[in-house]
Amino acid sequence: MSWQEAFNIAFAAAAFLGGWFVKTLWQEVKDGEASTKALAEKVASIELLVAGSYVTRSEYRDDLKDITDALLRIESKLDSKQDKDGRR
Repeated sequence: MSWQEAFNIAFAAAAFLGGWFVKTLWQEVKDGEASTKALAEKVASIELLVAGSYVTRSEYRDDLKDITDALLRIESKLDSKQDKDGRR
């Protein structure tokens, strides 16, 4: 076997391994793209689910009014308590 034949065999083996590596790498990229697409669809469905459970403005106003009323009652009770303590 001459040096030329050995070189040709080694080059063919290297080309085969390089081609196999590139093919495997390309398949991994395609699988990654598919999984990314599936994840994007899941995120989109979660976004829709979360967006459906936001508090509406009217609910927010009603709850804020309840809190404000409770704070005003507490304030008036404190004011009346302060007035009673001042009379002694």
